[in-house]
Amino acid sequence: MGVYILSEDIITYLEKLVLVKFNEDEKERVRVEINRIVDLFNLLKNMKELDIYEPLFHVHEISSPLRDDEVLDKLDEEYKMLKENAVLVQGYVKAPKTMVE
Repeated sequence: MGVYILSEDIITYLEKLVLVKFNEDEKERVRVEINRIVDLFNLLKNMKELDIYEPLFHVHEISSPLRDDEVLDKLDEEYKMLKENAVLVQGYVKAPKTMVE
């Protein structure tokens, strides 16, 4: 396994990316994990004679567990009640605010 030097800039970038602040122990853990990931990619990059391996495939048929949509001729009562009582603004339903500015 190789040891790679990760600059503080990369760790700082990761902190900004995930919106957290790492303490020194966490920074060291991140460095170790990234080194392990880089080692794995280097191992994959250096593999030879991949032609001898069969490609991966799904052994089971994959199908969608979702049902087919059905067109309804009439609106159900709940939808009708919501439509009649909704507050519309320029044709759109006005929803309550979820964040305070």
